[in-house]
Amino acid sequence: MVRIITLLILSSPALAKDLSKHVEVKRLFIEAEKRTMVNREYFLVDREAARYDLNLGLDLELPASFYYNNMVTSTTDDNQFRFVGYRFEVGVRPFSGIDLYFQHFSGHALDQMYIEDFPQRNKIGIRFNIIGE
Repeated sequence: MVRIITLLILSSPALAKDLSKHVEVKRLFIEAEKRTMVNREYFLVDREAARYDLNLGLDLELPASFYYNNMVTSTTDDNQFRFVGYRFEVGVRPFSGIDLYFQHFSGHALDQMYIEDFPQRNKIGIRFNIIGE
């Protein structure tokens, strides 16, 4: 459902304009990172080849103290993408400094056919923000 909403917002300027009255973009970002050490990543056979991470993220504030933060993640070497994933967190701030949230992460190793199960994690939690939101 969250993915469908994101696709609708990004693909429809009219819908995006209407939602902009109710949705605030907190952050749109690209991260580029060079790995200094890779150890114990079960979804990458050639751990030495995985040298870089490239991520695209969008954080939104929704009505009634709800928020939706999501990121497309990827791992590359010098020649190709080795792994892509999707991570999101949707939550609510019932009081200032407290977040109740659901997190999801799923991924896919692009150059390996023998992995039967894709990495996936789902979590629920509570966050007490000491400084900031």
